[in-house]
Amino acid sequence: MRGTSLSRRVLILTVCILLFLVAFSAFIGYIFYSDALVFRYEPEELDYAKRSFFMILVTAEVMVAIVLAVIATLYIDSLVTKPLKSLTTVIDILSTEEEDNDSLKDLGIKSGDEVEELYRSIVKYKEKTDEKIRNAENDNWMEQHDYMTMLDNNELYEKRIKEVYPENKHIFVACLKVLNLDEIRKKLGGEAEEGIMQKVAREMRRLANENTHAYRLDGENLLLIFTDYNEKESRSLIEKWVERVGRLNREGDDFECRLAWGGAYGENEFKIADIRNRALVELERNIKGA
Repeated sequence: MRGTSLSRRVLILTVCILLFLVAFSAFIGYIFYSDALVFRYEPEELDYAKRSFFMILVTAEVMVAIVLAVIATLYIDSLVTKPLKSLTTVIDILSTEEEDNDSLKDLGIKSGDEVEELYRSIVKYKEKTDEKIRNAENDNWMEQHDYMTMLDNNELYEKRIKEVYPENKHIFVACLKVLNLDEIRKKLGGEAEEGIMQKVAREMRRLANENTHAYRLDGENLLLIFTDYNEKESRSLIEKWVERVGRLNREGDDFECRLAWGGAYGENEFKIADIRNRALVELERNIKGA
């Protein structure tokens, strides 16, 4: 519930100070004027009495003004300065990457005026903004990832071709394909086929990191791109990985469902499309030789 407004508080403070000064001036003037009448100054002493009265009045007024200024400063510090410092803290929290709504609520500004209203509006705005950002990030993530396997999709692949891969000095592209997946679908059903793809995708996600990207571009065609290894290191890494993934179906089946792959390396000024085409050629050669 909102209390007294900030402008009204300042007005009340100003009026109180002025009323006090007027009352004090009237009190001092009354006392010294009465004394002047009582003592009946001689004509030659009247000028001195006037100057003395003026000096005393001015000194008293100045002292009272100083006291009132100190009181007003403390009051304004409590009324305005501290809440504004708290709002500055709010802005500092919002400007950091690790801000959270709990930190804002812990400030607990309860001045009961426009400052508190602004603080509560900021907290509410932050909560709404965070929700929108989370929703946008989720939507963006889903747009750039394959729904079934959760691997990066063609949209993210095309984006990195333009924005990321040109910055690398060397790159290795590995094209992968699950062999005899149609046999799985024919003999064990669509759920078994999906389970095989998810198993391969899970292993690819484990292999992926900042410098290794895993894609499902379409259907059974999978892609691994290494940006932090030379050709020998890349081939060694993927060979060990494929060997570890091993056979994808049951050993008792009369067919073998496994991964085949082909890779190509590029460095300095390269074109991803050319490297991928060379990798596809090697993949087809390995499939025929399987």
